Amino acid sequence: MRNEFTANSDHWVDYGNWLISTRDDVEPLGTVTLGLDVVVSRFMWVEDERVETTIRAEYDDKAGQYTDLGWWIETPENPDYQAEIRDKAARNAADELQEFRRKFIDTEDGDDHRIPDKQYRSDIAGRYASYLRFGPDSKHILELLVGEIDNTSQ
Repeated sequence: MRNEFTANSDHWVDYGNWLISTRDDVEPLGTVTLGLDVVVSRFMWVEDERVETTIRAEYDDKAGQYTDLGWWIETPENPDYQAEIRDKAARNAADELQEFRRKFIDTEDGDDHRIPDKQYRSDIAGRYASYLRFGPDSKHILELLVGEIDNTSQ
């Protein structure tokens, strides 16, 4: 998951800046640090495997755009936001990130980036909503990429 994201960080930064410049409902968060715990349950009698990671997005206030994005396997110090990805969502995250990038971020033949349609958002939410945990005010980070997610049933 981290490798897919890191290897294509320029694409993700470009997509974020495209969202800011083309969507009236998207406001940049500025430079932010997200603590993302990746958790995989092994067996009921064995403790979950947890890896703490840090995602940092650098924002240039003067230019009004994101400039850099990094993801490290380390415990974040005072993250602005906290989230957790578990089990099925964690195991499938690399493939899902790659598919998202190919469908909506990468451009071919001059085509612009795209916003995921409602069907795609519903499919993703149906498959993974119960495997995602968000700290206070953290949910909207994911929503910047895929649109509104309703996980109130958790």
